[in-house]
Amino acid sequence: MTKKIRTYSSKLALSDFTARLSAKWRLRTLPTAPEAPAKQTERHAAMEAILAQLVSYPTVTGNTEAIHDAFGYIEAYLTERGMYCKRIEHDSTESLIATTRRTKKPKLFLAGHLDVVSGPSRMFTLREEAGKFYGRGVLDMKCSIAAFMQVVDSLSGDLKAYDFGLMISSDEEAGGDAGVGYLADQGYLADVCVIPDGGDDWQVQTHAKGYLFLSLAAEGKATHASRPWDGKSAIEMMMGALQDIKALFPKPTPETDTFNFGKISGGNTINQIAGHAEALVDVRVINEARKAALLRSIEDICERHNVQLTLVSQGVTVEVDITEPHIADFVSIVSDVTGLNITGSRTMGTSDLRFLIAKGIPCISYYPLGGGHHSADEWLDKTAFHQSYDILMRYVAQQTATGKKGKP
Repeated sequence: MTKKIRTYSSKLALSDFTARLSAKWRLRTLPTAPEAPAKQTERHAAMEAILAQLVSYPTVTGNTEAIHDAFGYIEAYLTERGMYCKRIEHDSTESLIATTRRTKKPKLFLAGHLDVVSGPSRMFTLREEAGKFYGRGVLDMKCSIAAFMQVVDSLSGDLKAYDFGLMISSDEEAGGDAGVGYLADQGYLADVCVIPDGGDDWQVQTHAKGYLFLSLAAEGKATHASRPWDGKSAIEMMMGALQDIKALFPKPTPETDTFNFGKISGGNTINQIAGHAEALVDVRVINEARKAALLRSIEDICERHNVQLTLVSQGVTVEVDITEPHIADFVSIVSDVTGLNITGSRTMGTSDLRFLIAKGIPCISYYPLGGGHHSADEWLDKTAFHQSYDILMRYVAQQTATGKKGKP
């Protein structure tokens, strides 16, 4: 039997601006799903069209043109539905805040990042096969932005009766400091934040490792390789330091601290003692006490081997209590919609929620059913995609409905 494979065009005729952008970024245009009379089916098709449009923008971290155009599309969509939108740029990084009222502090923020990791060009066309969507960012995390936008569309006739906002950034894959980190420092906060960027198959994230990004540099003495006694190999200095750093870590498991030597370089040619060597090291830690202790040990090792150590960046470990009232309400809705028992999950990576938790905001992070993020086979379950809308609609209504129009 031939598999049914469907690719999606990227057309949502919001304005001349949107039409111009969709023509710019569309890779292929193929027939969309047949129209159906049921409202739910129409809504599903609309949300899938939003996802197709978002995927079509190659918003790889650093592609400022594609990111700018994608923000333009999102802003046009939200503005037409009555949201108050503000584009913010900091350190050459764009973000978008959209709220139902003119405020920096709504009751609820729905937060996501528009940037993605690189991938082959085919991944920027949404494809459906056997009940799954494929494409760059379908899980991490354009599916959630599409669900946010569909929630706004569904409530557009009465938005002022709700008090929520969208916070969309574009540098999460590069650390998040100029996006959500900056926005939080500028006072864009809420009573609770939903940021679907960790926790597999609806299991709300309860723990995320912290990290240390380190840069090491060794300076030796270059000389001819036939006379090594006249020089000092920076590569050997670096190798000694890296071997001692490796010895600090046990066999890696989800419950242990881990490390990765992401890049090593040094020397100029085969017949010369290397006068310079560099390395980049990624350390993931289970708690803040361990992070501080490991950093001290690595500093001692580098000093012993005469290697210069630079702390490039660091992120805190995250602990989330799913019995906190805002989070418990969300967990109850997820269980009701999906039928799953939500007990929480440990996340290996980090995300922007650490900036908001540091401000005392309860944060809800999860992924709908999917997988392969950052890979060539990133996928999203179609049913879970639409469940995300159902869950968010119920949560927005529960947490932010005021029963009266807000003041503009």
